[in-house]
Amino acid sequence: MLAAYMWIGGALALTAATALAQFPAPGITPQPTGEAVPTNGPVPQPPAPAVAEIVPRISAAEQSQVRQFLQQQAGGLLMSEGLMGRIVDRDQCDEGPIRDQILGADVFGTQTTKARAVFDFFPSRDQLQWYVHLRGTSKNCTTSFTPQAVIRGAGEYRFQLTKQMTFQGDAIATRSPAAFLETRQRNLQANTPVDGIPLVGPLVSMAAFMEAENRRPLAEQIAAQRLTREVAPRFNQEIDSQLVRLNQGLQLVRERWPQQLGPAPTLVTMSTDHFGLFALPASTTMGEAPAWQQLATAAGFSLVLHQTQATDLAAHLPLKGIQIQDTKLDELIETVSAVLGTVLNQPTPDQPPSTTPQVSLATLVLDSTLPLSFEFVDGEAIIELRAALRPTLGGEIPTQRIRFGIRSQLREEDALLTTRLVGIQSLNPETDSTAETLARQILQQQIEARLHPISLPRAVDLPEGMRTPELTRLQTSQLTAENGWLVWQVE
Repeated sequence: MLAAYMWIGGALALTAATALAQFPAPGITPQPTGEAVPTNGPVPQPPAPAVAEIVPRISAAEQSQVRQFLQQQAGGLLMSEGLMGRIVDRDQCDEGPIRDQILGADVFGTQTTKARAVFDFFPSRDQLQWYVHLRGTSKNCTTSFTPQAVIRGAGEYRFQLTKQMTFQGDAIATRSPAAFLETRQRNLQANTPVDGIPLVGPLVSMAAFMEAENRRPLAEQIAAQRLTREVAPRFNQEIDSQLVRLNQGLQLVRERWPQQLGPAPTLVTMSTDHFGLFALPASTTMGEAPAWQQLATAAGFSLVLHQTQATDLAAHLPLKGIQIQDTKLDELIETVSAVLGTVLNQPTPDQPPSTTPQVSLATLVLDSTLPLSFEFVDGEAIIELRAALRPTLGGEIPTQRIRFGIRSQLREEDALLTTRLVGIQSLNPETDSTAETLARQILQQQIEARLHPISLPRAVDLPEGMRTPELTRLQTSQLTAENGWLVWQVE
């Protein structure tokens, strides 16, 4: 489940980041723009001036929506807008000369364009929705030449392109971008060949200046059309090409979904002003969700899981009735430990490993009804394994409940996992026998001898393709197991 959540979330972030990385700040011609150009999609409000990044204050209503979603779905992945912003948001600045022709005038000059790509979740109770905005400001100084006059001007105008996207549970839908343009353009001075002639020169220059002012609305329309024609399609196509690849990846995941896990699930999603949420469908609504202090993350994500959902997910794994020989247990434990992290305090054997094949003395037979279940309580994850013991010689020991407790301790460089054997009990204590009691004692000794602390890296470097100047690694900030809920928080 964690892999599915993280693959979806990471793919969305990578898609936006890759598309924007390939889309430079637009070089916009110096003509002023006057009115918005009609496009498909909602027209956004004028872009706000850039401000220093601050930690958002989450309203009580938004907190309630997030916690209610987690209760209804028995957990989920909570991704913050701050995290997506660290991946997607970026500033670009272009400076260069201008060479253009507008209404018969040759235009020369310089311009500076500053643009910023911004990720923005949009509130939706039924689907995950978000925008990618490209906001920018361009300043220019130009000189326009005609046979009759030379017009000097200066301008400053703002633009915003907005692309809306919706995750529909198994695919991402989008629409054409909306555009907003706002201008402040001025004609500063007009000069003509007769400037040096008294009386006539000033009058002709004034007439040329007024003619430039009369033509300004038409020049603004031409500039708006050029901006939309040159910038919007590229912005749109770059993101669309990445979304096609992502949807192909989502389809491939569904096609390769293991049959033993049942049909590939359609994720349940929603979004608020500051968060996007993913979850696997749940059969029942759980009790009160974790406190907001455990969930809140300004620039990271939180994975939340209720013990009931964890047990339901484990029930889909092909574990029922599996038989494991005792000679394979050590190998299995070592493999799982190596995947998790570094095993600490593991004793070194005095003798080199024997090349003689080991003889199996017993087989562990997992329960055919509920082989694996979970409890999250008092800072500890309790894992219950139900299995019978079938000795090579002698009668079978009925199903036993083998309970392990895993507790985490976050240290400066790593997370230390310590595992203890909580206990071994018969599934049917009323039929307990002396042989079963003796077998449990032997089994307890064998298990406890194999339990060692495991060190997991607390921070993980991101893949090269997902790194940005603002985000190079993710680090676990909190890991709790309380009141039936497991919460893993990463910043």
